[in-house]
Amino acid sequence: VYYNMGISYDNNNNFNEAIKNYQKAIKLNPNYSEAYYNLGLAFTSNKNYKEAIKSYKKAIKFNPSNAFAYYKLGTIYTNKKENIEAIKYYKHAVLVNPNYAKAYYNLGIVYTRNGKNRDAINCYKKAIELDQNDSESYYNLSVEYDKLGYSHYSKGEFSDAIKYYKKAIEFSPTNSSGYYNLGLVFSMLGKNKEAINQYKQAINVNPNYSKAYSNLGSIYYSKYNYDEAIKYYKKAIKLDPKKADDYCNLGITYADKQNFDKAIECYKKAIEINPTLAIAYYSMGNAYRDKGNQSKAIECYKKAIDIDPNYADAYLNMGVAYTNKGNYNKAIECLKQSARFGSINAQKYLKENNISW
Repeated sequence: VYYNMGISYDNNNNFNEAIKNYQKAIKLNPNYSEAYYNLGLAFTSNKNYKEAIKSYKKAIKFNPSNAFAYYKLGTIYTNKKENIEAIKYYKHAVLVNPNYAKAYYNLGIVYTRNGKNRDAINCYKKAIELDQNDSESYYNLSVEYDKLGYSHYSKGEFSDAIKYYKKAIEFSPTNSSGYYNLGLVFSMLGKNKEAINQYKQAINVNPNYSKAYSNLGSIYYSKYNYDEAIKYYKKAIKLDPKKADDYCNLGITYADKQNFDKAIECYKKAIEINPTLAIAYYSMGNAYRDKGNQSKAIECYKKAIDIDPNYADAYLNMGVAYTNKGNYNKAIECLKQSARFGSINAQKYLKENNISW
């Protein structure tokens, strides 16, 4: 009677009264495993985890085959970030009930937290095998394959990276990062057509994936398709207006189309966002030089060098700007600095003219 009253109070979210009745039931029957288990649930609902742990352990003592009690202990220890204890109790849960999909799923989460990707994958696979509608396990399995893919990608093991990224997509076709990461690998391999396809797939799944637009811009730029590059850089900027690199790349693309005014606008915006972006000053210098404003160009190159004192190309192009102004002594000075910092073009010119650096 007390036990049933406890359930009734539980169902009405009156956990304090539920606890009192379960305790009365246990007083009358100290071996009452189900009452201990429900008492644990009530303490959990009241956020009294210390007493909940005691109650679940008592439930297990009097009924070692209570998989739910092991599972509940696992969830408490998971929330407390006591991973070793959590793993122990989830393992007990699936040992008692090998068909406990949720326990495998939670065990996978703890393995993920501990960086044990392959153990996590095995758990998520088992959860899916037991419950084919478990969308969370599909997604988490996809994430783990994504991580394995990145691990191989970062080591330059591109064929393995491709294999795992494809697995990530297989288990979660809406995982946009899987497509994006595949695009990165194909880009590294120089397979631009495949990379474009993957970035576009990422965008199909997630139309707000600014990095995918940005990378598409870079590929189209490398293919000299400047109009497409501009289109994708602009989309990336619209989605993430605080990315200085995208403004800078857009500027470089405009410059290659000889639209120097637009290019300078973009460089200025990039610098406004990130005043330490040396390449933006350098590129703006190139635009001013090509417009015929050598003084402005020199000013930009100097700012680039202030940020990066070893910027060989900035010294080289500043030398060109000084040459265009007819200041050959300054030009040679800049070329010497450029050569010292490793510019092959500067070194070649100085060698040809018997000038040491």
